[in-house]
Amino acid sequence: MSETADGFGPGYYAARAADLGWGPESRPDAGKLAFLQRELRGRRVLDVACGPGVYTGALKREGLDVVGVDYTIALLAAGRARNPDFTCVCAAAQRRPFPDRSFDTTLLLSVLEHGDDRALLREAARVARERVVLQVPLAEPEFLARAGLLFSHWSDRSHLRTYTQAALAGLVEGAGLRVVAMSPAFPRDITDLYVSALQVPAALRTLVRAVLKPLKRYVSRAPAECFVVAAPR
Repeated sequence: MSETADGFGPGYYAARAADLGWGPESRPDAGKLAFLQRELRGRRVLDVACGPGVYTGALKREGLDVVGVDYTIALLAAGRARNPDFTCVCAAAQRRPFPDRSFDTTLLLSVLEHGDDRALLREAARVARERVVLQVPLAEPEFLARAGLLFSHWSDRSHLRTYTQAALAGLVEGAGLRVVAMSPAFPRDITDLYVSALQVPAALRTLVRAVLKPLKRYVSRAPAECFVVAAPR
């Protein structure tokens, strides 16, 4: 994961990996994996802040030449223990030890919100020949923000920011890329918001979700995240 989120480092990411959905035991999301397979170009792929290689390994099993880079040694070691074919490099996300245009596609999945997004994106563009694919958290709808229900931050407090689609377009263009497509994804689940906000014990979460389920029909399920596909100009 990224090394620049204020007050957070490798120890935080290694300890929270399982809770945040990218631990060694995590499985790739089927919809997300299908999106990546559809939007990637070329065979050689760089997965930035890959953690234990959940998507690195999944894409490699599809026949791609995928290299992961992360600075959390514990997560890289866990990935190698589970998958001997996991190809990875321990390095900072902003200082990748690769020549210019050495990959067909660069992935920045849940990375930009943790550090200097401009620098991270410029470095991604530097090493990519054809495409850069981003995944970032979107800013919460106003009605949820007023209620203090910050969807993405309940799970991972190392996030430095969220994004609007307009801000994303400007960020991508500022890195010397052009936007090919934007795809909002992962509708917010109001029951999960309340379960997180109330810090419900794990043993009671299923019951509380069932009680809150009727609320879903009254709340717009705005997307929580956005994928951006970009290409060099």
